[in-house]
Amino acid sequence: MASGFLSNIINPKVLVFYLAVLPQLLGPQAPLRSLLALALSHAALSLRYLPVHVSGFDRARRVLTRRPVRRALDALTGAALLGFGAKLAIASRWRAPHAPVSLDLPPCAATLCTAMAE
Repeated sequence: MASGFLSNIINPKVLVFYLAVLPQLLGPQAPLRSLLALALSHAALSLRYLPVHVSGFDRARRVLTRRPVRRALDALTGAALLGFGAKLAIASRWRAPHAPVSLDLPPCAATLCTAMAE
């Protein structure tokens, strides 16, 4: 927990959020206590929000690391890669080696491209 807190404190994105985004939510004459209240509410929401993510990811990890689930995911991924490879092999076999590419541009864009090429 301490390492997570430390990495969040020294994270430049958090600093930029507090210095750049939060003041825009307040007026230019807003007191410092308003900015601190928004920062504290952000921290409190993060303390409630991040543990929910951690517990959800932990449950997902437990499900995804089961041997039958891992094997099914490996089979699904392998089948997808074989399918992509087969499609690529068929597409490159049936396509002419130097076939012109048609962009089907609207007339105004085609005119502009022709003018730029000249």
